[in-house]
Amino acid sequence: MVLNADPEIQTAPEASVCEVFMIRHGERLDKVPGNDWKEQCPERWYDPPLTSEGERQAAYATLQLQYCTRFNPNMTVDVIYCSPLQRCVSTAAYFSEAFGAPIKIVPGLGECCGSMKGKMFKRRYESLLSMDELQQLCPQATFCEADPVIDRFVGESGETCIGRLAQNESHIVVVSHKEAINDLAELAGMRKLRSEFASIARFTCSNAATPEERWQYQGHISQGHSDDAYDVYDVTEEKDIMDTSRVSNLCTAFWFM
Repeated sequence: MVLNADPEIQTAPEASVCEVFMIRHGERLDKVPGNDWKEQCPERWYDPPLTSEGERQAAYATLQLQYCTRFNPNMTVDVIYCSPLQRCVSTAAYFSEAFGAPIKIVPGLGECCGSMKGKMFKRRYESLLSMDELQQLCPQATFCEADPVIDRFVGESGETCIGRLAQNESHIVVVSHKEAINDLAELAGMRKLRSEFASIARFTCSNAATPEERWQYQGHISQGHSDDAYDVYDVTEEKDIMDTSRVSNLCTAFWFM
């Protein structure tokens, strides 16, 4: 279901506007009642892995975006920009495999995370899994060279890490944290959004990486996990059995906004 979407057909966005598909990672282990993650890894407690349910959520979100892109033949996914925290990388791995696009680790996409913000970021960033460890964690994914820039998600002057990535692009796919979605919503003049695990929010960024950078929230194309979310599709079965009528309605409204 697309939220806040104008049902009328509009002209295509101008070249200076970039569509940003912001994906929240799947369920993290330390949010499961009774888990012992902090005892298992006290030195890196802020970087928990996905749960098996989180993996399932990530797979489902991938299918949602993959199916929707069929309605826009001009959209190709060349790279998956990703927070360096392992829960995001494990989520991004599903998108990498499905779209045949490499994961690009972007430090600034992790800085927005509550446990990484501010003065803690540099020290904790250096203790995260290395590129080799991430590749071993996600052997089904491909990786390209990490972003050499280490910046804040939202800078002191309002410039954004994602705006820098969106410069001269028509669309980008990003895997990050709920704080990233909330920060962009705030820049768009909105209150915090409810973004479940593996949800996909769509924003547009105009005049990216300039003093006139502006953000607009265009709705969630996937609300993430809900009690009946997986009734539509079982990731253990063949892809062609997806409930196409339900997802088709979502995607048609999405691409012809």
